Amino acid sequence: MLRILGRRATALVGPLLAALFATFSTPTAAHPMPNSEISISPGADSVVFGIAIPEPELRLALPQSWGRTADLLAEPQRSALTQYFDAHFSVRTASGAAVPHVIQSITRWQAQNLDVGKYEELRLRITVPSAAGFDAHNFTLHYDAVIHQVPNHFALVYLDRDFHTGRIAEDKPVEVGVIRYDFRRDVTPPFEVTLASGSIWRGLVAALSLGFHHVLSGVDHLLFLASLLIVSPLRAIERRWSLFQGWRYTLRRFLGISLAFTVGHSLSLLLGTYELVHLPRMLVEIAIALSVLIAAVHAIRPLFSGNEWKIAAGFGLVHGLAFSETLSGGGLDPVTRAYIVLGFNLGVEGAQLLAMACAMPLLFASRWRAFNVLRTAAMACVVVLALVWIAQRAG
Repeated sequence: MLRILGRRATALVGPLLAALFATFSTPTAAHPMPNSEISISPGADSVVFGIAIPEPELRLALPQSWGRTADLLAEPQRSALTQYFDAHFSVRTASGAAVPHVIQSITRWQAQNLDVGKYEELRLRITVPSAAGFDAHNFTLHYDAVIHQVPNHFALVYLDRDFHTGRIAEDKPVEVGVIRYDFRRDVTPPFEVTLASGSIWRGLVAALSLGFHHVLSGVDHLLFLASLLIVSPLRAIERRWSLFQGWRYTLRRFLGISLAFTVGHSLSLLLGTYELVHLPRMLVEIAIALSVLIAAVHAIRPLFSGNEWKIAAGFGLVHGLAFSETLSGGGLDPVTRAYIVLGFNLGVEGAQLLAMACAMPLLFASRWRAFNVLRTAAMACVVVLALVWIAQRAG
């Protein structure tokens, strides 16, 4: 009985202490969010957890010797923090067997919420690798970080990405439950995770569809490729474009440009998805607009005739980084990422082939002189549009 009363007293005092801490802490941690969030991303036989915890409330649950004043991400607090989460996070199979986990990263983020204002939160990425008897879609999560000391605190649990059920990217996380303290039983009950299993084929189809629609909805990607391909039937003579040079010449250049672009964006898509290469999104988007501008100017007056494939490969690397923004982040184990990259890339190539097939009849018009006028007018419009994009993205 005394223990229950103590818990209830802590529940009343906890919010007051959090408010006082927020008041006297730095301005960037003005008001903590009221709860933690746990995202679950199951793979074939492993799971990645993403945990976001408001730092002021976390400090209330830590030992006073180092939890109140020290930087939690500096040693030795960081190691102690890792041990703390190891003690308050565990996963068990449906039969009750313990499964090892690995805390991959702990970072601090600045966040803002309309209801609570600005706050700092710690984000953890925890991986549960494959283990005998472990089902990534059916297990038990034991978690009581912060809750064990601040019982009114709770953690919302979400399903983030699940390749096998077609949840790859650009889908909002789905709430699947809440972890909260049970005052009647004086315990934080384990959270039972039961998810639909799905299949690899369903995931591949979803990735292929995502890649296909991503390209067709990306006007800048299509205009860059079209600006290079529109001159594939032409030859530069005295810094001017000729007319149609024959189907063999056209087909060789057409396939060379498209293949180089495919190789470029496929490589950077792979590197970006595995987070081996990262550039600020704004710089990537500006570079893409710049690539459209250069390709359009070249289609009006030759700048690098005969080397279009090199430009396609070089800027294809940049375009691939933009594609990878859709797939990177979140919880994805290496094997699942490989499947997603494969399906997504097939979708991208399918969309490109469709766009190029639609463009082939237009290349036949390069036999007539009126084609030069139409090409110049169309590319001038693309130049203006690319300049607008650069100004918008830089601003």
